Amino acid sequence: MPYVWEDNEVFLRFKGVTIYRVYKDDMGDIQREYWFHVSPAGSEHDEECFDVRDIPVPESVNRSDHKAVLRYAIRQGWLTAAGLEIPGDITARRLKEQRA
Repeated sequence: MPYVWEDNEVFLRFKGVTIYRVYKDDMGDIQREYWFHVSPAGSEHDEECFDVRDIPVPESVNRSDHKAVLRYAIRQGWLTAAGLEIPGDITARRLKEQRA
């Protein structure tokens, strides 16, 4: 039986950036809880696919509120229509704090 491609569901639109859900094995029936994409045709296997748990946020942002985390990343300029890019010094500092 042939498959019909459907664009990924929009999860968030904020300040000109649209974030889409991704699906396990690219099948539309099982949404990934923590993984997102900036393309409506994005796959969980693409490099541009990202895990919301990797975004460092201050204590004032509720980590379990994925939309709040994504909005924070967009405000910081880390998450754009081109994808997620967290500055290396931010990631290194976060990892250091986690180990302490």
